[in-house]
Amino acid sequence: MTGAALTELRAVGPFFVAFPNLKEAAESNIPIFTRARSCTILPSFVGVRFHVHNGKHFIPVQIIPEMVGHKLGEFSPTRRRGKHPDPPDRKHPGQRAKTGGGMGKK
Repeated sequence: MTGAALTELRAVGPFFVAFPNLKEAAESNIPIFTRARSCTILPSFVGVRFHVHNGKHFIPVQIIPEMVGHKLGEFSPTRRRGKHPDPPDRKHPGQRAKTGGGMGKK
């Protein structure tokens, strides 16, 4: 991007969603459910609980001062870590691990 384009992007300012019940939620500790992952966290959000949608579930996020300036979606991961299957038994390297099901007769 050129210098002029970067200046225009900075002039636009942060993206945030107007939450009408923000003050009420801060006072009564009621969580705010949102799908606005791209919303920038403002200083007025500190102390408020959000439930941010990750595409499948709402993930609870408590806003602390260190989060100001970041996006809500940064604290609601959308992917799970992959889990590898258990390794086969090392005592008998020629045998396969028992899977519990088979097509053969017993």
